[in-house]
Amino acid sequence: MKLNPPKKSTFWAAVIFAAAGMLSYAYHLITLYIFRAYQPHFQMIAFVLVSIGFVLLILGLTRKGL
Repeated sequence: MKLNPPKKSTFWAAVIFAAAGMLSYAYHLITLYIFRAYQPHFQMIAFVLVSIGFVLLILGLTRKGL
């Protein structure tokens, strides 16, 4: 399989989604261990955002012109 380099916009969009997911998960951990409040929806949001970033990056690598 030959991979193509993704466009800069596709790469940075994937990085932004992944960073937003990591910030959401960090917020989940801070509220869980410091404030003792369990908010599971931030954990799910983080998983979805990182997954979107990963899929976007894979699509940028495998599709030409994306």
